Amino acid sequence: MSAGHPRAQAVAIRGDRFAAIGTNAEVLKTAGPRTQKIDLAGKCIVPGIIETHVHRITAALAEIDGPVPLLHSVAEIQGYIRAQSAKLPPDRLIFVPKVHSTRLTDRRYPNRYEIDEAAPQREAMVDNDYASVLNSALLKRLGITRDTPQPANGRIVKDEKGEPTGLILGAPQVLGRLRGSRSYTAKERLWALKSMLQRYNSVGITSIIDRGEGPDGFRAYQTLRDTGELTARSYVTYLIQAQGTPAQVRDEIARIPFVTG
Repeated sequence: MSAGHPRAQAVAIRGDRFAAIGTNAEVLKTAGPRTQKIDLAGKCIVPGIIETHVHRITAALAEIDGPVPLLHSVAEIQGYIRAQSAKLPPDRLIFVPKVHSTRLTDRRYPNRYEIDEAAPQREAMVDNDYASVLNSALLKRLGITRDTPQPANGRIVKDEKGEPTGLILGAPQVLGRLRGSRSYTAKERLWALKSMLQRYNSVGITSIIDRGEGPDGFRAYQTLRDTGELTARSYVTYLIQAQGTPAQVRDEIARIPFVTG
């Protein structure tokens, strides 16, 4: 942090504080018989990175069945859906995440009929958390037709004949339960948390703020803390419903069944 000395050869640390900074010779003078000496072989120490907004359990769970696919066209989306249809159980929703029209060479979302072609008789959706394309089977299950009124907080896109194209913008009350339709076990959440911690640590992230967990996610953090496997300082935003009067919200907060320590 010194403009006159932006770099130093060595540091000495006692407890959780820097005790000396300077040349190798200067710093080694502070060493005692029990001092642990670490030669970085030319590597550089930098301050740990604090990542202030993450959703690390859900981010990892998005890849529990494999990496998030990098799809560049409607044709590639169809190919991915066909591959998923061949390996997933018939009753499992085929969910294609992180698809944005601006990333596709077609410069548009697929329509329901293109998804139908890739997965006939299966329920499938293409999603990016703000917009989704549902195929005909899924539209039918949800009861979305040409006569369905427009939601107040979104739009059901329809073609020139008035039929839904499959594209739905916003309307999280319609799409939220589909995005969260798969349930995960406590073991899978622990896997997600541990695997993401390893990735964070590998790039120098030493402290994170998770911006949204419920009871299951909070328990995963507590489990890793208790087993000594929580390798980044973690602040967790605990989500509540926050419905009702201020007094009712205070009561809900008071009933949170966790102690952070």
